[in-house]
Amino acid sequence: MHFFLHIREPGQNLDDPDGAEFRSLVEARQEAIASIREILGSEIKESGRCDVLARAIEITAPDGQVHDRVAFREAIVVDFC
Repeated sequence: MHFFLHIREPGQNLDDPDGAEFRSLVEARQEAIASIREILGSEIKESGRCDVLARAIEITAPDGQVHDRVAFREAIVVDFC
């Protein structure tokens, strides 16, 4: 299955121009979560901050149909001790 992982942010959309082949939507969702964690990790390393509230990755088919949406906040667990 071919899916695109588009990043959606307020005022900015970053489209995945090529997409990738996945065995299933579940696998595409796992890749979206891994990508979010990588993005957030880089942001934290660079600035010590990250914005998770209004950002997401939309998983779409080649025809543009959205099959899933993974909010950045779904990809992390924050423990306050």
